Amino acid sequence: SGGVKNFASGAALTNQGNVVWSSGTLQPAGSGTSTITNASGALFDIQGDLAVTDTVNNDTGTHTLNFVNQAGGELRRSSGTGTVTLGGQFDGNDRMFFTLQNDGAFNVATGTAQVNGFTTVSSNGGSFLASTGAVIDFVGGSHTLGNMTSSGAGTWQLSGAAVSVSAGNTVNASNVAFNAGSVSGPGELLITGNASTWTGGTLAGNLRVASGGTLTLSGGVKNFASGAALTNQGNVVWSSGTLQPAGPGTSTITNASGALFDIQGDLAVTDTVNNDTNTHTLNFVNQAGGELRRSSGTGTATLGGQFDGNDVMLFNLQNNGNVNVMTGTVQINQFGTSSANGGSFQIASGALFDVVAGTHTFGNMTSSGAGSWRLSGGTVGVSAGASANLSNLAFNGGTLAGPGEVLITGNGSSWNGGVLSGNLRVASGGLLTLAGGMKLVASGAQLTNQGNVVWTAGNIEPANSGSSTITNASGAVFDIRGDVAVTDTVNNDTNTHTLSFVNQSGGELRRSTSAGTVTLGGFFDG
Repeated sequence: SGGVKNFASGAALTNQGNVVWSSGTLQPAGSGTSTITNASGALFDIQGDLAVTDTVNNDTGTHTLNFVNQAGGELRRSSGTGTVTLGGQFDGNDRMFFTLQNDGAFNVATGTAQVNGFTTVSSNGGSFLASTGAVIDFVGGSHTLGNMTSSGAGTWQLSGAAVSVSAGNTVNASNVAFNAGSVSGPGELLITGNASTWTGGTLAGNLRVASGGTLTLSGGVKNFASGAALTNQGNVVWSSGTLQPAGPGTSTITNASGALFDIQGDLAVTDTVNNDTNTHTLNFVNQAGGELRRSSGTGTATLGGQFDGNDVMLFNLQNNGNVNVMTGTVQINQFGTSSANGGSFQIASGALFDVVAGTHTFGNMTSSGAGSWRLSGGTVGVSAGASANLSNLAFNGGTLAGPGEVLITGNGSSWNGGVLSGNLRVASGGLLTLAGGMKLVASGAQLTNQGNVVWTAGNIEPANSGSSTITNASGAVFDIRGDVAVTDTVNNDTNTHTLSFVNQSGGELRRSTSAGTVTLGGFFDG
């Protein structure tokens, strides 16, 4: 109690009973190191808004107070509603570091206990307990943790420290507030409770949300360093703030079977900073049984973007689960190669899944619902022997490639632009409307109609020399409604392209409306 209590270099306070700290600061008598050891069965109880710090401008340099909380020992904050500051400084020449080495229990019953050490801090295991409304706050320093737990209704908060988990170890935390600083590996930070948040800082290691746990991504920028891995086995709710790169390289979000990753807002995976960090690829692995959902927000969620060519954040969607767009637009805008091998897309009425850029190779996959699966740019290919079953396709730009097949089953699909270079089939009962502008066919392209094709606007033109085929199967109708043309209107020396129209027995090629001319075959010049 009382006033200032000074620790000289080499000082050692060993507690095997009870120490109650009720008033006055703990300060250095000079530079060096000293130690408080809290032995097994002992209690060191902080009762008040107190501080381990250096408040005097006397250029004593740096003093490190090592607090060794042994297994079975308890460091407790039992009273005081404000902040206990464990480590502080007057300036760079007058500093009191606090090195917590915890293999016992750190129990914060009230207020905030702030580890503000400005240097290397080692907390190797033990447990943290924060009661309702209480906070254990790591503000500064580098903390290397072993196997430890953080429990209680209160919060373990990272506000600027560098926290690392040792190889083979797990930090099991019920409620984490990751606001600033960094979390690195090679061990794992495991979130088990429902009140954890990530509002800022850099993930450079392994963060896992356990089954039944919830992590909310809110606040400002959340940075991914190369090698970072976020594994969701429970629930991740992304409600605000961008996901950005901390540097070039790759990182991964894995959405496991039974897990939900829910986008709630008009948010972005992108690089907004002009700092020449080059390219960072965020792989989103949506495993079978996992769901990537867009549940709220009427605008666009942008998955992949860039500041310029030297600051790029690619988004690599690998989907074997379900992508559920309930509202607004989800835009794959990643300027790079993306592999999404199967799974399903569910798109609600008025909602949109939009591929704007990149190269996307699909296996057997389905897209259902009253909303649209739109290709606006980039290249979508289907693997050999696979079928991409789409209820409503809006083919507006980019390239639709093979060697597998895109199958249209619903009545709301349209082809308004872009290049067909693979296999597009309209199923019996399905409808594809050829509208909008120029529709290009590349050599080898095949459009097979087993249902209904209605051509209302825009020419069909060649993308290159060679041959392509439209097959109108038995029972199908290919209906021309307008003064349209199969021709080449561009002076680009693509030479000759032959479009074969195979109208099978029982199929109908119909011209149902307009009084002008339909031109089936034409050229710009020789």
